[in-house]
Amino acid sequence: MPSDASSETPKRSADQIEADLARTREELAATISALAEKVNPKIQRVRAVKYTQAKAASVAESAQAAARSATGAAKGFAGDVAHGKPRAIAVVAVVVGLAAAAIVRAARRHA
Repeated sequence: MPSDASSETPKRSADQIEADLARTREELAATISALAEKVNPKIQRVRAVKYTQAKAASVAESAQAAARSATGAAKGFAGDVAHGKPRAIAVVAVVVGLAAAAIVRAARRHA
């Protein structure tokens, strides 16, 4: 079989081979270190704690924003009731009526 000169692998010197081996060892060491870090229980615990703290902070901020919004809405509703706005008074009347009905129903069950 004839050999094609362009497909032959160029000869490498011993220094080139040693340099390739050293680079490969360094890459392998880095890969092993990265894997060891990923499975290290202490590091996993620290990551889990940081993730949980960040998630808790996010949930707390969302809850605070919702509370501020609800407070504003409640103040607005109370102002509407105080100013005698019909829709607000109707809502209060419905809530009071439902509460009264629940009390009467509970009293009848226990009588």
